[in-house]
Amino acid sequence: ATDAATATVNRAAEAVAAATAAPTPAELLTVDKFDLEKVLTLITASDLNMAEKTTLSAAVTASRDNPASLKVALDQVRAALKIAG
Repeated sequence: ATDAATATVNRAAEAVAAATAAPTPAELLTVDKFDLEKVLTLITASDLNMAEKTTLSAAVTASRDNPASLKVALDQVRAALKIAG
């Protein structure tokens, strides 16, 4: 009985881990999985020049509360970072 209970707990833990796994960059660049801090980190850590980083960061930040504008800004980030979406 202990082995069965342990197996059940392990499966549950694996399911939770899978459900809470960190989103990929492509997923972060969607309105549904958007996380402002993570997207800004993605932009900052990129090889883009400072002007592009500043422009993209400002666009994402300004549009964070408007899903239609946010989608446009995230599409711009995806294109600049060459991330398929």
